Amino acid sequence: MRRIVRTHRALSGEFTCLNGRCIPQSQVCNGVNDCKDNATSDETHERCPKNTTCPANHLKCDKTNICVEPYWLCDGDNDCGDNSDEDPLHCAQRTCPQNSFRCPNHRCIPATWYCDGDDDCGDGADEPPEYCKSEGRTCFGDLFTCDNGNCIPRIYICDGDNDCLDNSDEDNRHQCNDRKCDEETEFTCNENKNWARAQCIPKKWICDGDPDCVDGADENTTLHNCPTPQPCSDDQFTCTNGRCINQGWVCDHDNDCGDGSDEGKNCNSQYKTCSTQEFTCQNFKCIRNQYRCDGEDDCGDHSDEVDCKKENNTCPQGKFTCTNGQCIDSHLVCNKVPDCSDESDEPLHCNVDECAKVEIHRCGHKCVDTPTGYYCDCNSGYKLLEDGKACADIDECIETPGVCSQHCSNTPGSYYCKCDDRYYERQNDEHTCKRKDATKPWLIFSNKYYVRNMSVDGHQYNLIHQDLMNVVAIDFDMKEEEMYFCDVTAKTIFKSKFGSIRDDVKIEKVPVIKHDSHGLEGIAIDWVGRKLYWLDRHSKNLDVSELDGTKRKTLRSGVVDPRAIAVHPGIGYLYFTSWHLQAYIAKMGMDGSNFTRILTWEQDIAWPNALTIDYFTDRIYWADAHLDYIAFSDLEGRHRHIVLSGNKVPHVFALSVFDDNLYWTDWNLKAIIRANKFTGQDFTIIRNTTHRPYDVHISHPLRQLPYNNPCGTTNGGCTHLCLLAPPPGVYLPKCGRLHRGGRPELQVRLPEPV
Repeated sequence: MRRIVRTHRALSGEFTCLNGRCIPQSQVCNGVNDCKDNATSDETHERCPKNTTCPANHLKCDKTNICVEPYWLCDGDNDCGDNSDEDPLHCAQRTCPQNSFRCPNHRCIPATWYCDGDDDCGDGADEPPEYCKSEGRTCFGDLFTCDNGNCIPRIYICDGDNDCLDNSDEDNRHQCNDRKCDEETEFTCNENKNWARAQCIPKKWICDGDPDCVDGADENTTLHNCPTPQPCSDDQFTCTNGRCINQGWVCDHDNDCGDGSDEGKNCNSQYKTCSTQEFTCQNFKCIRNQYRCDGEDDCGDHSDEVDCKKENNTCPQGKFTCTNGQCIDSHLVCNKVPDCSDESDEPLHCNVDECAKVEIHRCGHKCVDTPTGYYCDCNSGYKLLEDGKACADIDECIETPGVCSQHCSNTPGSYYCKCDDRYYERQNDEHTCKRKDATKPWLIFSNKYYVRNMSVDGHQYNLIHQDLMNVVAIDFDMKEEEMYFCDVTAKTIFKSKFGSIRDDVKIEKVPVIKHDSHGLEGIAIDWVGRKLYWLDRHSKNLDVSELDGTKRKTLRSGVVDPRAIAVHPGIGYLYFTSWHLQAYIAKMGMDGSNFTRILTWEQDIAWPNALTIDYFTDRIYWADAHLDYIAFSDLEGRHRHIVLSGNKVPHVFALSVFDDNLYWTDWNLKAIIRANKFTGQDFTIIRNTTHRPYDVHISHPLRQLPYNNPCGTTNGGCTHLCLLAPPPGVYLPKCGRLHRGGRPELQVRLPEPV
């Protein structure tokens, strides 16, 4: 039987690989095996110039136009395409780069992996127990030994970040202000010294599209021949260092550019006049009056906490408080002698019991008699209203939501807590829910170059992928044990099996979405309806497809500056954020219906970077990277509560929730952090990272609860895409198919009752 191989005819501007794949001509001879074929047909010497110059310490492949990084040499992978990076003779003679450890199998691993608890060599050579567990050990190679025993690369000393976690890499012993950068490996940001920031950055950060120097000197097109950056859009402000920010952030008292160019001298005449409900800071910033003297530096210059006299007008026990604040002995009250200078201790109604007559006191619950008068009080679980007499029930579930781990029901004068008894048991305190299962939750997080998983206490730390370019978003499918992730530079959504790199065997990643995906942002897996949702800032679309990338459909267009997305298959809705000029958090049916903005800039939404859903409390959590806070609300955006704000959350990028804890990544702190999801207490830095951490998720079956799937049987009766939809009462599938004219026809079918 003849085997038929289907090939694609390359369009104009495309190249046909030997395996039949079509790639843009711009990706040919770019030093990357974009064809993904064994012959590396887009990077052969027959097609590409042979005079390619590789960076220092990189290997120039024998028969292809590829340069291989030091840590990819002799790692068991054919990175060159001609296997010249795995030549046995070369591997036996090679020396490892500085700050690395050579394994007996000739593999080079970063020195920070030595004694990190993971068998990276494969034979335990990097984890000798007698040394790794010894007290007072020093770090391997040229690593710096922190006072607390942690090991960090010496390049992190005086970089402005507390990488040791005890600040021993930033203290006075290093004379950070006078340090000189290594000319071979580092670039000097001269302007950073004036801003008390790290002056030395790795040379590989030059021309990476992200200005690490305050003045953008590392992205200078003239000095380094960096590619000309894309111009900022009409509704954005171009910072002096090249960054693009929203026009609405100019002259708002926050240094969003990083170089202060959005808060220049011209802002003095543009700062708005504060209203009567606002306090005017010394730096011209306006804050709400209730933030004055609250113990927090809301102005940024501490002027809102100056001259705050927190007087205690309550006299000690056994004393009487006069109307003017004076304290006298209680036995002097109503003794017919004025002891208070304002004579408030001797009113005309001394020793009259006003509480004896309801028509006098008119208290709703309790009347408390005093020698000089009376006051009203309420029973437990009630609060006194503004008239000082009537009492109203306290809804603890709304006013103090942390009283219950999960479900809270208000009752007159009290409340009670419930747990989802399928998965949790209520503890003896009748407030806390404890998980029944013993399944271990894992943190999965990414940065530009790798994806890692980690135990929630940070003690176990594994590598999943390391051959990546710029991974900004991840999600997972517990049913198939697969992870999906967006690589912005590769312009591709990949998927791979769960696991970590062991014995030098890399986990294969498979492209799912690779066309018309030039600005990938957030990603979300519908684990019930088996769909993939994602946001694209370039096309300004919110798209959906099957999990294998087929039957792709745009659900909403015109989403400017999208960022994060989360789905709730239990109610048929999804949520996403936009940090455009008038930023918002939106709610929309998973079929594209019922779009509404549930939180906007009027509710202090400026840069909603992070978004997640607590499926047991039906709350959304989000973080604002401009206003520096983490908050939550119900699924309609009501009953908003701040969890954390200020310098503990300077630039949150992503967050996840599990049990009673929040987990998030922070760019400024370069850390993965944990805290209580209601109060922000038990704030703990689980792990510091070398690069800015991006997305983070908790991987556990209870993050993907089993809901009814109307699309599960016969595809919901649909011939094409079956999407969950949110009509009243029960959610439905919605079917999308294409007419000949290209417009989608929608069919709605009612599922069987649950």
